[in-house]
Amino acid sequence: MKHSLPELIKYFFLLTFLLLGNFSFSQLYYRSVASGSWTSVSTWETAPALAGPWTPAASSPAFNHYAINIRNAHTVTINTPLGIDEVTVDAGGSLVFAAAAILTIKDGPGADLIVNGTLTESTPYTITWSPGSTWQLGPSASFIVTYGNLNNADSWQNNYHGGSATIPATANWIYRKTSSTIDPGLPTLSAVYPNLILENVTSSPSTWFLIGPNCFYGNNFATIKGNFDLGGSGTRYIDLGDWHYNINPTLVLGNMIVGSASILRNSGSGFEILGNMTVSGTVISGGPNAHIFIFSGANAQTISGAGAFGIDDMQVNKSANELTLNRSITIRKNLDLVSGIINSTLTNLVIIADNATVTNTSNVSFVRGPVRKLGDEAFTFPVGKFNDYQAIGMGIGAAGADVVFWSEDFTTGAGWTLANVTGPEGHDPNPFYIGPWEGGGIQPGGCGVANNGNNTLHTGSAFNPTGGAAYDAGGLCGILYCIQTNRRAESPVINCTGRSNITISFNYIEFGDGSVDNMIVFYNTGVQWNQLSDPAKTPCCGGACNGLLQGKWTHYSALLPATANNNPNVRIGFKWVNNDDGIGTDPSFAVDDISLSVPGPAESMTAEYFYSDPQVPYGNSLLPNLATISNCEYWNLTHDAGPSSRFVTLYFDANSCGFQNNPANLAVANYNTGNWYDRGNGGSTISSVTTAALQTVFGPYTLGTVLPLPVELTTFDAKYNGKTVDLNWITASEINNDYFTVERTKNGNDFLTIAKVRGAGTTTTTHYYSANDDAPLSGLSYYRLMQTDFDGHNSFSKLVPVTINEYAFGIDYLYTNENAGEIYFTAKNISGDITVDVIDVLGRIAISQKLFYPDENEILKLNSSLLKTGVYILRISNNGNEINRKFFY
Repeated sequence: MKHSLPELIKYFFLLTFLLLGNFSFSQLYYRSVASGSWTSVSTWETAPALAGPWTPAASSPAFNHYAINIRNAHTVTINTPLGIDEVTVDAGGSLVFAAAAILTIKDGPGADLIVNGTLTESTPYTITWSPGSTWQLGPSASFIVTYGNLNNADSWQNNYHGGSATIPATANWIYRKTSSTIDPGLPTLSAVYPNLILENVTSSPSTWFLIGPNCFYGNNFATIKGNFDLGGSGTRYIDLGDWHYNINPTLVLGNMIVGSASILRNSGSGFEILGNMTVSGTVISGGPNAHIFIFSGANAQTISGAGAFGIDDMQVNKSANELTLNRSITIRKNLDLVSGIINSTLTNLVIIADNATVTNTSNVSFVRGPVRKLGDEAFTFPVGKFNDYQAIGMGIGAAGADVVFWSEDFTTGAGWTLANVTGPEGHDPNPFYIGPWEGGGIQPGGCGVANNGNNTLHTGSAFNPTGGAAYDAGGLCGILYCIQTNRRAESPVINCTGRSNITISFNYIEFGDGSVDNMIVFYNTGVQWNQLSDPAKTPCCGGACNGLLQGKWTHYSALLPATANNNPNVRIGFKWVNNDDGIGTDPSFAVDDISLSVPGPAESMTAEYFYSDPQVPYGNSLLPNLATISNCEYWNLTHDAGPSSRFVTLYFDANSCGFQNNPANLAVANYNTGNWYDRGNGGSTISSVTTAALQTVFGPYTLGTVLPLPVELTTFDAKYNGKTVDLNWITASEINNDYFTVERTKNGNDFLTIAKVRGAGTTTTTHYYSANDDAPLSGLSYYRLMQTDFDGHNSFSKLVPVTINEYAFGIDYLYTNENAGEIYFTAKNISGDITVDVIDVLGRIAISQKLFYPDENEILKLNSSLLKTGVYILRISNNGNEINRKFFY
């Protein structure tokens, strides 16, 4: 028989030891014949060579035997102090370090412990590594850790044969919680794992919390060469914290799985994943570190699972292939598109949360499919098709505006109690009044006035009831006044049923003498009064507050406590205290325009880009002033929820059917109700064009061109002069021009004729034209010229915006009394015959009534007994004007 050189060396040393009398046996090889204890001789058989012959062992093996094999289907347990060397666990075999084991790994040639089957750490045991000793996992091996000693865990990493970086990615390293009192240690300091599996199989406690150093923790990170499976085959809960703050995220070269009974708290530097991500459990993101998910590498990747997947920051940085969504994901802070495409569908969306952003988009990194944006901020959707990034943008919207369900501007102040004494009370130097002083209705920053006919609630001087908030500081105790003012003006009961997160807002003026002459806001839950806040003193007009100087109106808002939520018996109070010391300066206190509101519906918009002819699905019916539309691309921007009015911007490049070559006649076209509409050109660059007006009708958008006017229009202006809108335009030349029609629109879709002006026919001289809109709309509206030829053909100018102070028209007072089934309201700058509509959230008219409105001080009421609880709009129409106010009933 021939032997290898290592075998000859072994024989030489063995012969030397036998001659010296140190050993008394001749067997050199051990192998298992059954499952059992290491120290049981019935577990083993021996042979002088690997080829045999094999005979039952006379003793259990020790480290100084030549080779020890644990064979397939055998489990050998070490439960006494022992030293081992040259041990191999075959595929299907298992070696268990059990209770009370003290294990020493001796050094010999090559790896001293080779595991091709299963190696299990049980609890408790101690391991010592002789200098140079190592161990090794086979490609299909499993290392199962159930013991909580981090020092042991680190030692397995540090003593891996050839370094832990050589661990085969297909092996399994399993941390398994089997005891209610012991948590297996999870080292991450430069640790390298094959498939890393964490599982909980205990019956109690129900959750395994991996916290502190027993998780991804500190200035260290791990590399997982295979899959990272949080949950494994365990059925109990795992709560894993990722709190490492190393600049490098934990690297997962395979798939990342969060099982249905698992929670991953991504609060550290995060994870970089080169495989697929499946979330069946819960992922929570947040913390001071990066807590990012990076999808990278050259493999095609997917994100799947129906669990809760919280993502603050996500980056796509792939060298090849794409990331496909098999579920929707929501990005709460930033989506960084460095390199690589995300494939989405309407079922599996990319959702960008309110105030979240997208960065680094390009032709090599965008979303190929729909993207949804929540919130009212301006946003550019990172959409495209094939390898072409073609974005669509939208301006700031109006979503998220609070819905006012109760308001008070003291037109009457009905139901308010003004003389509630909250402490010892005598003759008041400062009683409460409701009257037309301090300039009710004046907006924040404006100065109070003596009397503008608009009521406020205020404290005033007992000597001068019409002096507004010019109060008396007292100081005459024993003569006229004896005890300080300490009164609270209290509102009627406010029904907050069905409302939560309630905000109180009001405008106020306050000065006096610091904390001794002071206003405090109270609220009542129906059981007792509680202090809500002590608003700061407000500035005065014209310098320091003294004499008769007026105060500046200042806005204040605060969130009511949770006890006001869904409470039908809320009341608001304003307490004024004057200590009657004769010290203090004007003004005292005045309040106006009080409201209670709840957050409005969240804005949600979804966009997708299509590189195909929009005229195939939508036809080519072009309304004036469109001449052509694109035949190669379009965008679909849909309004999902919340109020919406947006400017829309289309981005284009050399793939956009040549439209980048026509900047002068470029326009945005929008499809609605069977036709393509000209949405104008409110501004364009070499790569973008924006609608001329705010859009309230959404859907398909594409690029278009417009027909030039048969007149050379030099200017067209629309300016509000305080009462009417002056419309002026100049032509340098005209061809067959019959007449102009001035039109006005609020939404860019519906136009009202304001005036018709005769044209000059055909001329090459300058002509000046003018018209007036005597009943303009409040807020933002638009004007355009429609030019009509003698043959009846029409052409249109661009839209010109006009913004009129929203307080020029408006609803001053709106109060709902659900118990009485009535709605009360007043309006300003409207008189005569009016139409009053109450419209529900689906746009249906729930109430419509024609009334005569005599003047702006008249309170009118509607019968609302048939209304159900919900959000409505009160719309008042008069001579082409419309006033709208949202309210909660």
